Amino acid sequence: MAGTTRGFLPVAGLGVGQVFIWAGTFYLFPALLAVWEASFGWTKSALSLGFTLSLGVSALVSPLAGQLIDRGCGRWVLAGSALLVALLLAALSIVETLWAFYAVWIGLGVGMAGGLYEPCFAFLIRAMGGAARKAITAVTLIAGFAGTVSFPTANLLAEYQDWRFACLVFAAINAIAVAPLFWAAAGAIEQRVRKETALEVDRRGGLSAAVHSPAFWLVGATVLLIALAHGMMITHLLSMLSEWNVPLKIAVIGASTIGPMQVVGRILLAVAAGNVAATSGSSGYLLGLLLGYVFLLFAGWNAAWLAPFVILYGASWGVASILKPLAIRELLGDREYARIAGMLAAPFLAASAAGPIVGSLLWELGGYEVMVLAGVAMSAASLICHLLAVRVASRVT
Repeated sequence: MAGTTRGFLPVAGLGVGQVFIWAGTFYLFPALLAVWEASFGWTKSALSLGFTLSLGVSALVSPLAGQLIDRGCGRWVLAGSALLVALLLAALSIVETLWAFYAVWIGLGVGMAGGLYEPCFAFLIRAMGGAARKAITAVTLIAGFAGTVSFPTANLLAEYQDWRFACLVFAAINAIAVAPLFWAAAGAIEQRVRKETALEVDRRGGLSAAVHSPAFWLVGATVLLIALAHGMMITHLLSMLSEWNVPLKIAVIGASTIGPMQVVGRILLAVAAGNVAATSGSSGYLLGLLLGYVFLLFAGWNAAWLAPFVILYGASWGVASILKPLAIRELLGDREYARIAGMLAAPFLAASAAGPIVGSLLWELGGYEVMVLAGVAMSAASLICHLLAVRVASRVT
């Protein structure tokens, strides 16, 4: 029992660190967007370009972060990213021009590439191999509350003093708490794993073999399509429901429930534990996303369909964050896993950045019905790509 507790504490440390690095980067932007618009007088589109640039840079840097993790520098990457985030949040608190704002968010993109889920999971899979599943699940269960922490905390601090003070508080948290937590937790996990002699490690492939496999490109297409569809939907959800005359109160409740449903999905997966293989589980969550988009389309005619959309889509997206890295390992092996995951994170992040813009273009083309239909098509295509990747990989093995 004591050994189990000692093994869980470092993983919990990574989870807590993930809460605050997500809260101070990815979620901080939407949390303070309206405040920045009022403070600077810049348009939402001008401000949002900063976040788009940030995600684009994160996509470019992710393969490098993966390469460093594969070389055994995981704790340096994680802790160093938290320190970089802290430094840049402090810099954000003193910006006065739009160009400086963009420069800071470009830098924060580098911090996100080395500190968020993808590098954290890559570190765990490199260190723990097939035993990483429980650790990844635990991290996501804890880190799932990042948005819950970021939105009220950022706005309360901004009301208490101003948004610059809020940035400084998040900077201090990342410097004083997150960076040491990442350093200590990653070190403890590495030390514990070195003592384990029965660790199952699949040493298939490597990056060179992966990129020459059709499975790699099919997985890349899968993650690109789900990220693009998600970026479109989550950005435009409230505007979409408003256009469809869904009462604002119901729309806000629905949008706010997606996050908790992600946690519910992760808990259900944790209960299922080893009874669900990553590849078959991924087929399940991709089907769930597809059905979720269908229910969302129905919500345009009857708001009652919003409930099954929120439940199914939220739970499926929550499970995706756990099963996606594990499915990559099952399909492509864990030799140079971090580099492979970093390469596959690039289309995911780039599509996430492009999603809001693509959604706007589709809305201009034919309204939100066209955008949701595109989401249905993308999610169906992602499921097909995943099933083909599983088939190709099974032939290789």
